[in-house]
Amino acid sequence: GPRLRRARHPAPPPPAAMPTPLVLLAASTAAAQGGTLMLLRDYVARRLTGDAGGYFTDPSHPPPVGALDAAIDFSALAGRGEYEAAVAAAYGRLRARGAWLTPAELFTPHYGAALAAFAAHAFDRHAPGRGAPVEILELGGGTGTLARDVLTALSSSRPDLASRLTYTGLDASPQLAAAAAAKVGAAGHASAFRGAVGDARDA
Repeated sequence: GPRLRRARHPAPPPPAAMPTPLVLLAASTAAAQGGTLMLLRDYVARRLTGDAGGYFTDPSHPPPVGALDAAIDFSALAGRGEYEAAVAAAYGRLRARGAWLTPAELFTPHYGAALAAFAAHAFDRHAPGRGAPVEILELGGGTGTLARDVLTALSSSRPDLASRLTYTGLDASPQLAAAAAAKVGAAGHASAFRGAVGDARDA
């Protein structure tokens, strides 16, 4: 008998391409800049660290990076519930200015001590020779808590490294760089620390 053949229909045209969030952002940025397109990375950098109203650098309000009044005593906490209550209490004191805490702040001084141990191991493994200068560069040094804790831990556990160590805390915020220098200096490490203001992209 006769064979039936399936009719062939042309494939439907692809749907119109929807603009991606990056395209929309570029378009809105261009409109705001008088028609000048801007790379996304430059837009983000301007919003975070720009001279006029940057999230971290706006001189009209304190930086959003907070610090604890005192380190959390983890040995006194009985389980997750008490830990979460301690963190909530810390954030409650910072809520008025919209500040937040980094892991280095929440887990001070243990976070810095752990990084100090890692750094000492790395120096021992990769240093060019005994007595060579040692440098640490922290991008986004914040309030200086991490620098203070690393330097304190190395001074105690590895004075041979601490004596030839230069620790630079780079931050886009002049307020944070000054706060870091004051905090590290108060802990007795002023000679090993340099607080610098700058862009991590140029480091």
